[in-house]
Amino acid sequence: MASINAYQYVTLKEKDVPGAQFIYPEVENHSNVQLKRWLLCRGLTTTVNKSILIERVKDCIGSKRDVINVGVDDGKWYDLNLQGVKDSESLQSTSYPQVPPI
Repeated sequence: MASINAYQYVTLKEKDVPGAQFIYPEVENHSNVQLKRWLLCRGLTTTVNKSILIERVKDCIGSKRDVINVGVDDGKWYDLNLQGVKDSESLQSTSYPQVPPI
């Protein structure tokens, strides 16, 4: 069973946040909107120039600092994951009443 402090360490994965995962294998095949959303999910700045967006995405991928920002969309996805952790812990800690043998 996780402790209450474990709730503070919920990390978001790409699959948890819409737009945090690329559709195509090549970065260049994505639109400006998709590139900006990807960067936004990581807390990075966005610009209007596609070549700079692509460069910024590649730098992020190359630096291995590809961490989803827990504050993306005002923390909505973090809150959902946090609730899931709390729910799964409460299910594990629920004690069911003993049923007498028949």
